[in-house]
Amino acid sequence: MKNLLKNQKLAKNIADASWFSLIQKLEYKAKAQGKHLVKIDQWFASSKTIRSDD
Repeated sequence: MKNLLKNQKLAKNIADASWFSLIQKLEYKAKAQGKHLVKIDQWFASSKTIRSDD
């Protein structure tokens, strides 16, 4: 994988496919356990979010 990502023309497509595959697997596992997977935007400021129970 590391060597494939060195190819500038293919790196973005390979990385996108890897993320897509990971998300598909997470959705499958969550559904199998009766849970809901929440996907958030990559720019969501989660580290800046204050929890209401704190």
